[in-house]
Amino acid sequence: MYNSSVIKLLKSFSIDEFRKFEDFSRSPYYNKNANITKLVIYLKSALHQTDKEALSKEIVWRKLFGDKKFNYGDEKHNI
Repeated sequence: MYNSSVIKLLKSFSIDEFRKFEDFSRSPYYNKNANITKLVIYLKSALHQTDKEALSKEIVWRKLFGDKKFNYGDEKHNI
């Protein structure tokens, strides 16, 4: 996930652009899934860490869903 095109795009955002993106993700008009907002908030803190593991699918899952067991099938339906 660390080298995905979405992560590369998000890393290119300026501070102001990312703030606007975060506001957009919080809008109930555009976003009906609260997990997306949680994901954006987590990515905001994790994008500029040097630890590539912070962006692994399992770590991101744990940040969003706590102790719920990671499942590749559920990943696509819950986020």
